[in-house]
Amino acid sequence: MRRTIVPLVAAALTLLSACSVPTSESATAVAPDDLPPELQPVVTQSSTTSIPPTGAEVTIYLYNTETRVLEPVVRRVPTESVTVNTAMTELFKPTTEAEADANLISLLEADAEDEELAGGLQLEQVQAGPTVVRIRIRGTPSGGPQAQAQAFAQMVFTASEPGLEGAKPEVVFQRPNGDGVQVVTEEAVVDDRPVRRDDYPTLDPDNIDPPATTTTTDRQRAARADRPPRSTTTTTATG
Repeated sequence: MRRTIVPLVAAALTLLSACSVPTSESATAVAPDDLPPELQPVVTQSSTTSIPPTGAEVTIYLYNTETRVLEPVVRRVPTESVTVNTAMTELFKPTTEAEADANLISLLEADAEDEELAGGLQLEQVQAGPTVVRIRIRGTPSGGPQAQAQAFAQMVFTASEPGLEGAKPEVVFQRPNGDGVQVVTEEAVVDDRPVRRDDYPTLDPDNIDPPATTTTTDRQRAARADRPPRSTTTTTATG
């Protein structure tokens, strides 16, 4: 009887070993990589997709109280196509908080008691002709001659922005009934001709004289050559 039991136990142990069943009575941790495929943990990869901004960009011109010139400002509008009409409509909207923090203001904004007119001025219609842009307005810009010139300059520069669909170098201001408008420029008040950017030379950001600076390399070369340093002109970005 003893001889029969021993072979049976040996056979059972051999069978358990072949089936890879642990013979230990305590639990043993198994690495995930050692598990069979059907027991492998499922790993899901999360991906983030950036949503591109919608709409298009349009350039308008605001007045910089620090540099005292006009400055091109890019805004995003909820439309795919941008025309001179789009730009002029955007120009008559209030300045943003970010623009105000950058010392940018609009002379077209309401500062008068008459709430019906924005800054004493109201945009009625914008027509892009073959050679000029016709802007029909109501009212008169608020403030004195200087502020009025700045307001007209904002409209002229915005309506003549290069690359803007419908923009032209010359702008004609009219009343809704077609009558002329007395346009304040830096030199005079005109109502018998179109106005251009050239009528506002001191407000043109392209006319700012960049400061002359002396580089370290120039000073070193000048010291070796025992002569005054050269001056190099650097362009200051305004937009």
